[in-house]
Amino acid sequence: MGLLLFTPVAFLAWFPFVSEFQTRMLFNQAFSRGLQISRILGGHRKDRASRHKE
Repeated sequence: MGLLLFTPVAFLAWFPFVSEFQTRMLFNQAFSRGLQISRILGGHRKDRASRHKE
């Protein structure tokens, strides 16, 4: 019975997309926080660029 459960999991673990999906599921909150921070920083950079043009 254990072999029936372990075999598909072990087979799927070899594919990179499964690993990425698992990482995103485990650290979803951290990824979301990182996206929010990058938006804030990205917006700040755009403001700076528009000031230099004037």
